[in-house]
Amino acid sequence: MTLPPLDILLGLFVLLQALDFYTTHTALELGAVEANPVVSWMIDKFDIFGLLAAKVLGVGAGVVLHYYEQPEILVMLCIGYAYVVWGNFRVIRNTSR
Repeated sequence: MTLPPLDILLGLFVLLQALDFYTTHTALELGAVEANPVVSWMIDKFDIFGLLAAKVLGVGAGVVLHYYEQPEILVMLCIGYAYVVWGNFRVIRNTSR
């Protein structure tokens, strides 16, 4: 199986980070709790800026993986973050009822 070009993978990864930021923030505003203990601590200490910092660090990691040409890892991370975003949308839908 041929993997997509690295630029496309990086773009998808950045998009998923943005969607994770948006959906996590929305879910938290609706009363959900952050499941990742490190990100939860960052949010407790720095509010929305803690969540933003976590996403900026994530994008930075993606850029490093792109630079060192690691498409397999980027694919795995994209799959993982797509699952996280999907889960966040489910939480938002179920909380909004």
